[in-house]
Amino acid sequence: MNYNQNNFNGYNNGGYTPSIDGVTMRAHKLASSSRTTGILGLIFSILCCPIVGFILGLIAVLRARTAKVMLGGNLSDGNVGRVCGIIALVFSIAEVLVIVFAGYTLYLALLEALEELDSTMSLARFLL
Repeated sequence: MNYNQNNFNGYNNGGYTPSIDGVTMRAHKLASSSRTTGILGLIFSILCCPIVGFILGLIAVLRARTAKVMLGGNLSDGNVGRVCGIIALVFSIAEVLVIVFAGYTLYLALLEALEELDSTMSLARFLL
């Protein structure tokens, strides 16, 4: 089979050759994977695991930035991945802060309860 300019991967396209070079194709793949990892990061950060959501969000932002640089800023999938990645990062950080604050509050409440229990036990020993 003759692979000239009118054939693309062995198939005749009616004389039309797609004008997608290797760099553009790689940028579109990066943008698509950025969108996918951004959405997954958003799901993980909201539902169950903020650490996984943070990592996937960071990957989405970095891939979207790389795709944007490769194409010179013309990429809607990359923008979707970047936005979802940023939202996943924000939700993950907020969730970790809430968990830390709740743990610290619980620690203080338990410490106060133990002090009250200790004072009650001291009073009970004094009365006996």
